[in-house]
Amino acid sequence: MTQVKEEKDGSRVAPSEGFVKLIRHQIANLQRIIALESQGTPVAIEAFSFRQQIGEAVCAQEQDAPRVLRKDQPDLPEMYRQIEPRLQMISHLLAHLGRCGTFEAGGQPVSVESFRLKDLAFWARYPSSNLLDNLGELSSWCSSDCVFCFLKGAPMIAWRRPMLSIQEAKTRARYFTPAKQRGLPTPMAVPGEPLANPDTVELLQIVRETNPDTVMDLTTNGDFLSETLVDALAALKPLHISLSLNSSNAERRRRVMRSPRAEQGIRAAELLRSRDIQFTGSIVPSPNEPLDDVAETIRYLDSHHPIQIRLLLPGYTRYNADAVQFDTPIFWQALVDLADQMRPELSSPVLIQPSFYWNRTIMAYIDGIFPNSPAAHAGLQFGDLVTRVNEQVVISRAEAVHFLQQKPRDGSPWAVDVEIQRGRERFTVTLSNQLDREEDFYPYKPQGYAPSFSALARWGFGIQLADGFDMGALKRLKEIVTRHPEAERVLIFTTPLVRDLYAQALQIVGDSPECRLPDVEVRITMAQHNFWGGNIMIGDLHVVQDYIDQIRLVQHSGYHPDLVLIPGSFANAWGLDLLGHSYAEIERRTGTTVELIPLQRIMV
Repeated sequence: MTQVKEEKDGSRVAPSEGFVKLIRHQIANLQRIIALESQGTPVAIEAFSFRQQIGEAVCAQEQDAPRVLRKDQPDLPEMYRQIEPRLQMISHLLAHLGRCGTFEAGGQPVSVESFRLKDLAFWARYPSSNLLDNLGELSSWCSSDCVFCFLKGAPMIAWRRPMLSIQEAKTRARYFTPAKQRGLPTPMAVPGEPLANPDTVELLQIVRETNPDTVMDLTTNGDFLSETLVDALAALKPLHISLSLNSSNAERRRRVMRSPRAEQGIRAAELLRSRDIQFTGSIVPSPNEPLDDVAETIRYLDSHHPIQIRLLLPGYTRYNADAVQFDTPIFWQALVDLADQMRPELSSPVLIQPSFYWNRTIMAYIDGIFPNSPAAHAGLQFGDLVTRVNEQVVISRAEAVHFLQQKPRDGSPWAVDVEIQRGRERFTVTLSNQLDREEDFYPYKPQGYAPSFSALARWGFGIQLADGFDMGALKRLKEIVTRHPEAERVLIFTTPLVRDLYAQALQIVGDSPECRLPDVEVRITMAQHNFWGGNIMIGDLHVVQDYIDQIRLVQHSGYHPDLVLIPGSFANAWGLDLLGHSYAEIERRTGTTVELIPLQRIMV
């Protein structure tokens, strides 16, 4: 039993018996679930001595908090707050104890700098689609220093993780259950260049042993994609590489990305194609470079047959001093126009993100056709309208994606009938993913890639549909309002990118019984990105304070809502934003009932 005592100092006020008992139980309970460590060595705490007067202010700073150690370097508990905030709570509790007293082991004072979780099987309960996702960032170090990096200069909302060790990967593999897609909690860390980790190939081999046919997704700037490494990766297929090329001109790539290996990054597209590794080429255009460079880079990528080309509309925050502040609507529209002009000459589809900016209609118009796919062989085209999938009438993009990615029932053929409208013509095609492993349909399904649901569902039989408005949100919105019969004034948040699509959805199904709102006064509003600033528009990046500021503005204008509805995609499963603040603060600080509308995050 842990002994709690007061250090010998006549000037101190002895802690009360109840407080001593509380501390004793806290330490005993903690040691049931964690192993405390001093200088990396486990210690069994036998006593705790107070060294400060009870009632004196004690504030534990984050940097004083004990760390969760791996073999090599520690993960900060704060890195886990998005998925398991109780680890941060344990860390803060130990930090407070350490500032008001001294731990003792073997009759000697010891400092507690870290802790390890006991009974890892108990903690292996967190969802991950595969082991690679569960590993988290392989490295937070990056070989490039891109001027457009979103996190550049920003306050630390995530933490830099050292190179992931083989030991930790093996531990995570031991406790990962592929059938249940459950494993240990994954830390949130600054994304870096995964191939900078010298153990990347061995780490991926561990993943492959756990998930034999899972497509492993890696995002890389290509700086380390030498022939030797690409050969090693080819032996680990199936893989999908997101290649952040940004420019096919070495001089411009060095200028924009500050890449030390610009030529190697450019050649990566050629090497990936030569080894039949499926890849997406991505470009973040720089306002400082001519549009001709964007066009040349698109053509270069297209010549090496990627599954798709992603054109990411550039963003900047108020924290990035290097960022070029430009006229966002003019430059973004110029990029959209460029993609429209180039599509007829390309074999690869071009996806522009965020798609809500340029996709101004809710209807399921096809945004591209993946090369060598069932949809390509059926003759479908960019701009075709999907009106029905099997027996399901399609109203929106989101519905079409859902129907195309539905897992077939056991024993049923994995095929769909898709009704298409092209101009005044309407016809139906049958698309099938019944392919053999050794069949070569590169880049849709390269040779050796298993034609599994997990490998092919993401590509929707070859029909590319950008992010769509979730029509089910209207139904969920009504359900929430109905739960609050006392609410007469309802304030609903949206974003500049989604506002018009929301209006279209209301016109289509707003009067249906399952979506029609009760007789309440509804107002629509949008929160400013006060935290990020710049030209950030995506609602998923809002923080709690953004919503508090906007609600107060609305209240100051004379409108006092009884109920506030906020898209829940800005918060994690614990209701925490990117800074770790709970959405409950919005209700507490504005005095208004707040509910989150369940929505999926937009993955860019």
